[in-house]
Amino acid sequence: MICRNEALCPDEELLRSEFYNDWLKPQKTRYGLGAVPLKEKSATSLITLTRRLDQGDFGEEELTVLKNLFPHLQRAVQLHQRISALQMTADAAGDLLDRWSLGVILLDSAGKVILMNASAKRITEQKDGLQLDRGLVRALYRQQAAALQALIARAIRTGAGQPLESGGTLLLSRDSLKRPLQVLVAPVRTRQGLFLLTRPAAVVFVTDPELGSAAPEQTLQRVYHMTRSEAKVAGLLMQGKNLKEISDELCVSWTTVRTHLQHMLQKTETHRQSELIRLLLTGLPDLERSA
Repeated sequence: MICRNEALCPDEELLRSEFYNDWLKPQKTRYGLGAVPLKEKSATSLITLTRRLDQGDFGEEELTVLKNLFPHLQRAVQLHQRISALQMTADAAGDLLDRWSLGVILLDSAGKVILMNASAKRITEQKDGLQLDRGLVRALYRQQAAALQALIARAIRTGAGQPLESGGTLLLSRDSLKRPLQVLVAPVRTRQGLFLLTRPAAVVFVTDPELGSAAPEQTLQRVYHMTRSEAKVAGLLMQGKNLKEISDELCVSWTTVRTHLQHMLQKTETHRQSELIRLLLTGLPDLERSA
């Protein structure tokens, strides 16, 4: 839709209106030429050209120019809408990833990092077992570095549709002598969506066992209806401690800890201690930890 303002509102009505006298006239604006390149249920886009009284009204030449430009204006507005929607989705996805205690690193087809969540940034910035080197993820020791690059290369080939391989896992030693980082490399197959320019071809998941539980006690109590004592036991299990160590730390009997474990298995609908720990470590993001 393209028209002069007179087609929308006759001059005699416009000149008497508050809009003209309170807004257009003080700005010495008199004539208008408008176009609506996009009209949807939730949004309308309006482009308006204005002229002063001494410049005269828009003529057929200006109308013709705007009509020729109109398809390009429509395309530009549609692209803006799509990019804005993608950006909102990407921001929301990024926020969720940043709340996850598991490190997530997306790589392109050349193995370059295109996205890292907050946990992965913290791990790589420590340069203790894993670090960034000119846009690439590198292990600290040569043999492990070669093994990591081989896993990434295979995952990228799979992501590109070449012979399928499932990726793999690796433990990365650390100079600090802390427990090794746990790394899982997997291929990624995506359609055009959030990544308009560079699509991910592989993903690296990094777990630092020294960071402790993936979910705080308050979250465990709220989501799984655990008691405070059960949540304490769950937190210590996620730190890798056995029932005897938990019993000693909490100053309660082994039988009491075992009873808490049985209650947690029932509340989480799991059957073994290992299954419970896996659920607690991976089933909930750390929503109450600041990113």
